[in-house]
Parts: sequence; structure tokens; C-alpha cells
Amino acid sequence: MPKGAKQANAGLIRKFGFKCNYRSLLLGAVLFLALILRIWGIGWGLPNQDRILSYHPDEGPNLALGVLDNGILKPHLDLGFYNYGSLYFYLWQGVAAMNQTYGFVRLPPIGSPDHPMTDSPAAIILIGRYLTVVLSMLTVLCLYKIGDRLYGYWGGIIASGCYAIAPGVVMHSHYATVDIPSIFFVVLCLLFTMQFDNDSAKGSENWKLITFAGLTAGLAAATKYSCLLVILSPLAIILWRGAYRKSPWVIASLLLLSSCLIGFLIGCPGVFLDSHAFFHDFFFELHKSGEGMGLLFVHTGNGWLYPLHISLPLALGYPLLLLSIIGAFIPLKNRKPAEIALAVFFVAYYCMIAMAKVRFFRYALPLIPILGIFCARLFSPIKEKRIWLRKTLRVVAAGSIVVALFITMAIDHSMSGEDPRDQAMSYLSQYANQDKSIAFATTPWYYTPPFSPWFTAMSFLQRRDAAKKVSTFKLILPAQGTEWDNSVLTPPPDFCVLSNLESSDALRLRQPDALQFMNTLRIQYKDRIFENPPSLFGFQIHYHGYVPVDWLYANPEIYVYSRDKS
Repeated sequence: MPKGAKQANAGLIRKFGFKCNYRSLLLGAVLFLALILRIWGIGWGLPNQDRILSYHPDEGPNLALGVLDNGILKPHLDLGFYNYGSLYFYLWQGVAAMNQTYGFVRLPPIGSPDHPMTDSPAAIILIGRYLTVVLSMLTVLCLYKIGDRLYGYWGGIIASGCYAIAPGVVMHSHYATVDIPSIFFVVLCLLFTMQFDNDSAKGSENWKLITFAGLTAGLAAATKYSCLLVILSPLAIILWRGAYRKSPWVIASLLLLSSCLIGFLIGCPGVFLDSHAFFHDFFFELHKSGEGMGLLFVHTGNGWLYPLHISLPLALGYPLLLLSIIGAFIPLKNRKPAEIALAVFFVAYYCMIAMAKVRFFRYALPLIPILGIFCARLFSPIKEKRIWLRKTLRVVAAGSIVVALFITMAIDHSMSGEDPRDQAMSYLSQYANQDKSIAFATTPWYYTPPFSPWFTAMSFLQRRDAAKKVSTFKLILPAQGTEWDNSVLTPPPDFCVLSNLESSDALRLRQPDALQFMNTLRIQYKDRIFENPPSLFGFQIHYHGYVPVDWLYANPEIYVYSRDKS
């Protein structure tokens, strides 16, 4: 430390009684920024007097099937719902029960706007979102520890900073879903793996670290099944030690795998509590991954290029992604076993999502921590004669982080604004009770303006029944089991409402019924577009080409077609 800085530090100690640790302050700043980005817009799309569930299509099932027991908030082990692992739902049950006791979050249920409650759907979902935020913050801290262990202080700052501001990570840190929580356990497993690779860890300490690595890998799988692949990282270290250091790798491998199994059963006891439901839901998800989901993701390009072309640029931003790819290969020499272990998980997970037919962009999120560590690798010690390279990399990294941070702040700004569905509803409300008719191309759901609070319900039949009970407009739906039925436009209704969430795939694939439907609308109607794209300081971010549906949950486009062309 320079002499002047030492004197200033000594003055602070005399005056305030503490030592100023600049490195701790910078880490604290990264954590604080991560918190702000995750809290900003946390109330997006929550249930209110206009909708019984949130605008996120997964939060309703997660609440009803994973947290509530027959509609009642109480902790319970057998969920009867195993499309995902159970661990996140158990944690959500726990924090929701705490909130019920201490009343940290109170929001009104539908029909009682003046009576906020701790067990309303809005309050429980918001508590689940806060749980996601906490686990995302802990992931940032764990990544700092990994980066610091591998590449020193600046490596830790870069690794944690990339995850703190990654646009896709921050977006999904606002949701009460399993994606971000599962990444916490993945990174925790990797942290134990990095410690196990440390030469100073010997004897009983190694066995403890192997056990913890196995347990956390099991907990990751108990949150989201696909995250089981993280077990390959500690296993790679064990096999490397066995090959080059003559360690008891067979015993270590058995310990790792057995502790992984124990961790999985702790986090997902449904395997034996209700084995029929568990295996039914597990194989349903496995089959869906191999077969696809209707028109979603059909003809979206080569599966091996899709993550690099679509998912990862959205999740991380092109500059940081390119910097991370460079860091994965440069410097080429002196690869650490820990780096190879990280690459083993990265490659295995990448291959899995590349072969899947279901390609939600969030499926690529577990790769983001590894890419952040790869980026931090550029800050590993460099010989003094190449100090210019270090400085250049820091400037490039700073610029890449600024770009990603701008995108993330624009997303948060959008999520804190008025949702396009609510904008469209406000516009159409001026015509309420005027015998106006409104047609739909598909059965209303989360992508539809809230003409009825029940349009966010999970049940297809419940939503159709709700449409019949709307008194402010005459809602015209296609026949049950059909979509893009041109008969709903005959005789011509006053309005037709569409969302790009329901229409983009049918139009992209040029489905004949959809094209005919849209041709009728273009001839007879004038469209108004309601949107709230990510924007900041007057700059809007528009995405061209194909965009996965789960990127659009918080910022869809709503089209209102009106016969009045004035």
C-alpha cells in the first residue's frame, strides 16, 4: 500500500476505530449492486384485484402445487408435484410460514383490496421471489470465493460481477421459480470442489469436502434435476488425483456419489413418499425434453449452435459472452485441474441442452457462473513484460460489464413500469359496457389483458368458463380444442386482441390458419400496439429475429385490432 494510503488508513483507525479495507468495500459494492438489480421491479405482474395469479405462467403452478396444500398454506413434504425437484418449494414453504408468523409481507387477496394478508397469493409469491433473490445473492458471494481461489482478488471480483449484472440472471432472479435457486447449489458444489483441489487440504478435511461436494450436488438435483451434472466436476478432480497422485479414488468416488444420493433424497423425498407420482412427473419432463412442446422451438436452428446464438447472448450480452469465450482458451498453457473440472461440467451441460427439443433460454443459465469464471481467467497472473495485456483486458472487461449492466437496468426499468397487458386493458376499458365484442385467436391465458381475474388460472376450462362470465364485453373464443379459427371474425367483432407470446411461433412457421386469420385482420382492422420494451435514459432495446418465449414474459407486445380505423 502506498505511504499516503497507509497514513490515511491509520488516521481512519484513530478517528473511527476501524481499518478501511478497500477490497472488502469493492466486494460490498458488487453485492449491493446485485441486490439493487434484483429488487428493482420485484413486484412485476404480481396477483392483484385484476388477476388471481401472476403474469408468470410457472409461478401459479409452483404456488398451488409446490407450496399450498389443498389451497392452504402449511408445510408438507409430499407435494404430489415432481416436475421439478422439491427443495426450493420446501424452502419457500418455510419462509412463507415465517412470514405468516412475523408479517414481513402483507398484500391483499382478490376481492379484499383493503385487507392485506400474509397468506394471500400475492404475498406468498412475493416471499418466494425474495427467497430467489437471497439465493442469487449467495451465489454471487460463492463465485467471488471461487474466482479469488483460482485467480486472486480481481478474478473473484470479475467472476462475481459477471453473475451480479448478467441480464438473464437478473431477470429470472425476480421470479419464484427453480432456475436461479438451483444455480446456487451448483455453485456451492463447485466451491467445495475448488477447495478439495487445494493442495493444503489433506486428510480428514478432504473427506469432508468430498462429502459436502456430493451433498450439494444432490441438493442441486433436488432443486432442478438437470443440475445433477455438476457431480462431474468433483468426480473429475477425484479421478485426476487418483491418476496422478495415487489417492484412494475408488473410495472417494463412492463417498461422493453416496453423499450426492443422500443430498438428493433429503431435498426430494418424494422418491419414496410417492414414488408413482415422482416417476410419472420425472419421465413426463424427460419425454417433453426429447419430443418438444408443440410449435415452440420448432425450426429454431441447429441445437448445438442455439445456446451460442440465442440463449447465452440474451443471458449475458454479446460483449461479456465473447470475453468469456476468450477467457476459456487464453492463456492456453498451465491449465489447473480445477479449470478442467469446471470445463467438464460446462461441456456436459452444454451437450444436454443442445440435444434437447425444448429450448427455453433459462435452461442455459447454469452455464453463466462458469462463463463468469472463464472471464475472470483473463485476470490470472501475467508476466510483467505483458502488463499491457492485463491493462487492455481490464479496459475491455469494464466496457463489457457496462454494456451488460445497461441492458440489465433497462430490463429492470421495464419490469417496474406498466405491463403492456394492463396498458391494453386500460385502453379497452373506455369501451366497457357498450355492447362491444372482442375476439381471440386462442383461449385467453397469462398473455391476455385481464378482462377476467381468472385468465391467469391454471385450468384451461376455468379460463374458458371465465370468458363467458365477463359482463363488460362480449368475448368470442375459438371452439374448444382449436386455435386461429377464422369464424370468430364472422360476423366481424369490434376488436381482436393478440399477443406475440401466443402468435409468434404460428406466424414464424407460417401456419395456414394463422396466416388467413392475420390477413383478415389486416384488411378489416387497424392495430394498436401496447408494449414496454427494456429502455433506459430514452434508449430502447429491441430484439430482432427469434426470441424465446421466456425472455418475453415480462415485456410482451399486445396487439389490439379495432374496426374503427380513425
